[in-house]
Amino acid sequence: MASELKVDTISEKTSGNGIALSNSLRLKTHTTSEMNALTGMSAGDIIYNSTEGTIFVYNSERWAAMSNSTYATVVQYLVIAGGGGGGNAHGGGGGAGGYRNSYSTETSGAGSSTETPLLVAADSTVTVTVGAGGASHTTGSDSVFSTITSDGGGRGGSYSTTNP
Repeated sequence: MASELKVDTISEKTSGNGIALSNSLRLKTHTTSEMNALTGMSAGDIIYNSTEGTIFVYNSERWAAMSNSTYATVVQYLVIAGGGGGGNAHGGGGGAGGYRNSYSTETSGAGSSTETPLLVAADSTVTVTVGAGGASHTTGSDSVFSTITSDGGGRGGSYSTTNP
């Protein structure tokens, strides 16, 4: 037996402040294609996605899955790589490591625009590598966060052996 909820037909529960529904609540069901084609959505709209097999909630910008296996979180990041090692006698210093970020208040390295935050699914594994600074005449190591890589800084030069 299906439940039906009509405006102005809910009576107050006699014990407590909640509303009692004795039958299950059935959400409107859509496939992923149908869900993505919906228009006029408002924050808090809820549907059951039959393609994904989970409930989705509209958050005023996009649909967000509500199960542990499909729920994703927006992650902002700052990834700085290791700086390059300096040169020998009379040589120049090493270059700074790459700088990438997704914070709206800052630009990325070399004056690039702010990057897009990552969407990370629950129960997923994210690679994190912290790049070390380079020893004398060597480049710094790359730093990695998920799919974002900042390049290590360039090595310093030397007066008598190599160009920087």
